[in-house]
Amino acid sequence: MTRTLYLLRHAKATDAGRGGDRERALTPEGKRDAARMGGRMVALGITPALVLCSTAKRAVQTFEQVASAYPRGLAAEYEDPLYTAAAEDLMARLQEIDDRFKSALIVGHNPTFHDLAVELAGRGEPELLGRLAEGLPKGGLIALALPAKGWKDLRPATGTLTILETPKDLRPGD
Repeated sequence: MTRTLYLLRHAKATDAGRGGDRERALTPEGKRDAARMGGRMVALGITPALVLCSTAKRAVQTFEQVASAYPRGLAAEYEDPLYTAAAEDLMARLQEIDDRFKSALIVGHNPTFHDLAVELAGRGEPELLGRLAEGLPKGGLIALALPAKGWKDLRPATGTLTILETPKDLRPGD
C-alpha cells in the first residue's frame, strides 16, 4: 500500500514586526502565490484526506488561500507544535496519523519540510531530486509516494518524490 504525503511551505510573508515571528502575515505576492498553488493542486487532482497546519499566521493564511481554490473547500486541523517542529518531530507526528487517511497535506515551515523531504525521498526523477537538493522555496509544494502499510511504517529513503512545484513555476511570464 502507498501513502501520499504533501508538504506545502508557507508562501512569502512580511518581516517580523510587533507580533513577532508567529504573527508574520503573507505579503500580497504570497497571497497570490498561495492561491495559484491551490489552483494547481486542484488541477493535479490533489485532495488530501487529512490536512494539518501550523498555527503561525503565514501558514494559516497560506492554507486559507489554497483551500479557497477547492470548490467544496478543504478543512484543516491546526497544530501548534508544527510551528517549531524539527524534521524528526514531524516524522514522529506523521507516524501517529490514523491509517484510515491514505494521504496527508502538512502546511508549515522550512528547514523542517526540506529536511524531512530529503530524508524520505529515496527515488524520483533526477531533475526533481536535483531541484529538491537545492531547497524548497516559499510556497513550494512537494509530493512523496511512501510505500507503507500504515503511517507508523514510514522509513527514511523509501519514498518517491513525485511533485516539486514552486510559485515561480506557476507565474505567467517567469
